[in-house]
Amino acid sequence: LVSRHEGWSQVLVAKGTPVLQIGEKRFTTSAGKMLLIPPDVPYGWTDTNEINQTDQLTWIWNSPPSFFNESWKKEVWYSIVLSPLSMKRMLRFHLDLRREIEVSDSWTPNAIEGIRKQIDSEWGRSETTTTAASDSDFRFELAIRWMNQRIEETKPIQQLQAYLQISPASLKRLFLMKSGKSPQEYFQALKFSKAKLILESEGNSIKSVALLLGYRHVSDFTRAFQRYHAFPPSFYSNQIEKKSI
Repeated sequence: LVSRHEGWSQVLVAKGTPVLQIGEKRFTTSAGKMLLIPPDVPYGWTDTNEINQTDQLTWIWNSPPSFFNESWKKEVWYSIVLSPLSMKRMLRFHLDLRREIEVSDSWTPNAIEGIRKQIDSEWGRSETTTTAASDSDFRFELAIRWMNQRIEETKPIQQLQAYLQISPASLKRLFLMKSGKSPQEYFQALKFSKAKLILESEGNSIKSVALLLGYRHVSDFTRAFQRYHAFPPSFYSNQIEKKSI
């Protein structure tokens, strides 16, 4: 359930794509992400309609991490993406902490403090990819992921608005702020960039690419493609033929 926690939560997503709920907003996470959630930020995990087995490792500390400084805000949650090596180290730290809790002798507090310093150090090494996890950052990330997964859509913007639960004006502002393009312009760039890459791969006909991208008629795809790239699809598919001669 969504709730505030008395301590500072550090969460490592070890498996799957669990959905994090912050207040009334939801964000899909993925394996390799590590989150820092201050006590003032209510959070929880929510179910989806998909079968999605996940593992999350959570540490809740009674004080902020050593890398948390005055420029950071307690009303905002943060995230980093760990490298495979950092991921392995974090999993090892988790096991070390479990062993220390099982032993629980007079040396346990010192040992736990030492492990926490290692966890903080690993976060610090990955801090170049750390950004304040603002609503706009994650909505844009979710929007791009949604577009890439539905590249065949011919009228995607209304569906994207429903998915993100924002108004048309808010969606347009989000894309202009993050990319300088409207949602439709951004989607078209994704679609026809992918079309060009597929056409330049051997064995892909123009018709098959048109169908893959959601066009019922090759002529419609050809006209739209040429408006974007200034050349027809045959120009790029012919490049393969010329190279192979």
